[in-house]
Amino acid sequence: MKKILLILAVFLVAGCSSTVVEETKDEQYTRLLKEAERADEEKKEQERLEAEKLAGGKTNEIAEVQVSGEKQKYVDPHVGKTRGEIMQYEMAKVKEEMEALKAETDNYVEREKMLKSYKEKLENLEKINKVSM
Repeated sequence: MKKILLILAVFLVAGCSSTVVEETKDEQYTRLLKEAERADEEKKEQERLEAEKLAGGKTNEIAEVQVSGEKQKYVDPHVGKTRGEIMQYEMAKVKEEMEALKAETDNYVEREKMLKSYKEKLENLEKINKVSM
C-alpha cells in the first residue's frame, strides 16, 4: 500500500511540474513591454491630473498641461512682479475689457440709429403707398 502511495505521489509531482507553462523569451519580452506601456500610460494620466489641479488651483506654480499630445506650460503672469506691477497689469487688462465693451455699445448705438432710420423710411413708403391707393 505504501509503495502504491509513493508511486502515485511521484506521478503527481511529475505531472504537476510538467503542466507549468514556461514563457519563451519572446513571450516574456512582449508581456514586459505591455506592462511598461501600461505603467507609462498610468504615469502620464497621473501627471495630467496633477497639472490640471495646479493650473486650476495654484497660480504661483508652473503647470504642464498636455493638449493633444503636446506639452504647453501655464505660467502665472504675476510671478516675480511687485504689487505695483501687478496692479498696472490688472488695470491694463481691465482697460482693454472696458474698451471692448465700449466698442460693442457703440456698435449697438449705431445699429439702433440705422434701425430707426429704416423704420422711418418704411413708414414713409407705407404712407406713400396708402396715398397712391
